[in-house]
Amino acid sequence: MKKLGGKSFKFSGSMLPYQKPPPALTGDKQSKEFILTMVFAHTLHYNGVKITKIEVNEDDSHGKPDTIMNANGDEIGIQLTKISLNDPLRRINISERQTNEIFNLIPQDIDIPKPINVYIYLNSVNKNAIPKGNLKRKKKLVELIASKIEEERKNIFGDNPEFVGFAVEDSDLKKMASSITINPVNSGYFSPFYGKNGIHINYEFDVHDWDEDDLNKEIERIIKSKKGGTEDLLLIWADRFELLYQDEEVANVLREKFSRTSFKQIYFLTLFDRVDMFMGSWRIRKIK
Repeated sequence: MKKLGGKSFKFSGSMLPYQKPPPALTGDKQSKEFILTMVFAHTLHYNGVKITKIEVNEDDSHGKPDTIMNANGDEIGIQLTKISLNDPLRRINISERQTNEIFNLIPQDIDIPKPINVYIYLNSVNKNAIPKGNLKRKKKLVELIASKIEEERKNIFGDNPEFVGFAVEDSDLKKMASSITINPVNSGYFSPFYGKNGIHINYEFDVHDWDEDDLNKEIERIIKSKKGGTEDLLLIWADRFELLYQDEEVANVLREKFSRTSFKQIYFLTLFDRVDMFMGSWRIRKIK
């Protein structure tokens, strides 16, 4: 018998140290649309709707359905579209890049007997600002974190570990961070954040409120692109990470903007598009 999964599986059900998981929705456009329709049908099934067919429409041009579903004996054509907010995606990418640059500056010989989480916070007044982190400033930030670890070593790594929090006093460093907390990772647990040499960093700069103008532009794009569609049901979907977990706030804006469109039924599907959180993460709201 041929071995399954090659030499080793990339993922398993056990608790593994953090690494950024790949997306759950992979493949071409039609493959993703089929999976999303399956998720939608699964929710309908548990709401008493009898589903007997789900298939991809091979010809989805000129407003035709992307997928076709038979629900309670009626054949329903479904158009699918994704909401993508540019600003959160841009901020997430910048945050990841700056975090990686900080990791590369961490001394190789720093003594970390137990894993720790380091949270770097921005000034709440300017939470939507892009942090200004040149190389010199990042080095100073790493030096500050390293010195605080040494200063508070007994509290962080002792028999009764406790978190350490402090404000950033240096006026230059405040352009990158306003405060920092260092939390020991409890024995038997793994950090949810990427780490190096036992230090796991969560740079809070990418967590902020989405910009309403950005959302309105994206909704107008969807309305314009779906104008003239021949199907009754529109399924809008989004990655909950990209919406910064503000599903309900986005759903309320969708209800307002789509109230006068030609679609008879509109649903909003949100989920975590990553292999470790996809199953069971979806939420569906009726928009119209």
